[in-house]
Amino acid sequence: MIYASPLLRAHHTGKAVQDGQPNSPPLVLNPNLREQHFGIAEGYPWCYTYPDHMTLDECYKNNIFPAFFDRSSKFPDGESVEDLAERAHGAIKECIFPHLAEEDGFHVALASHGLCIGELIHALLSYDPNSSREESYLGLMNTAWTRAVISLDPSHQGPVDSNNPPPLSVGVTHIGKTDHLTDLVSISRLFHSALKIPIYHSIRSQIPMTFLMTRQRRKPWHSLEELIPIRLKNRMMCCDVAEKAGFILKCERLVF
Repeated sequence: MIYASPLLRAHHTGKAVQDGQPNSPPLVLNPNLREQHFGIAEGYPWCYTYPDHMTLDECYKNNIFPAFFDRSSKFPDGESVEDLAERAHGAIKECIFPHLAEEDGFHVALASHGLCIGELIHALLSYDPNSSREESYLGLMNTAWTRAVISLDPSHQGPVDSNNPPPLSVGVTHIGKTDHLTDLVSISRLFHSALKIPIYHSIRSQIPMTFLMTRQRRKPWHSLEELIPIRLKNRMMCCDVAEKAGFILKCERLVF
């Protein structure tokens, strides 16, 4: 099963992963996997400070958007980090909990975005009473993946109630891994070379930014992996990355 954000980049990633699997698992769009929405600041760069002679409202009118560094502030019509965290909990309840009590082994992939992924990991950890909540999962490099192993108490029987879930054991085993990109071409080098040839604009139009998060389960353990925004030089590389992601999933059986 693959769940993806309906936003284009993550949706494309989910589709690439689907195409790279031998049995083409279902792909379901879930709006709770969308990236944090910045309201009127969407599409504009942010800054650390703003002119002393301008109020915040005046800054907004002039498309100046000072960054927030707390979890409750937000731009007009946008979301705060707390709002994003609430959505992340909704995504875990909708995309992960329904599969926890499955008897047969399966894979679940979540295609989402950088800020949302950090909150998804914290949401998972919140269901483990013994987990550490101090680790930050922000600032992960493009294409980096983080893996968490989740286990359900073997004494639990039947489906998991998303509104009253049993305690989980969640361990983040890998953070910000990029080994899977060793053989890929540097985007900066690709652009530098492309500037010298007439088909530059054609190449540039084929470079999406994507993110992949995957989860796998083997009774009684559950695992969650993620690969965060993957810059792809073309559609063929997208398929190649999907195949590598599938290989990673199959090899994860060795963990158990």
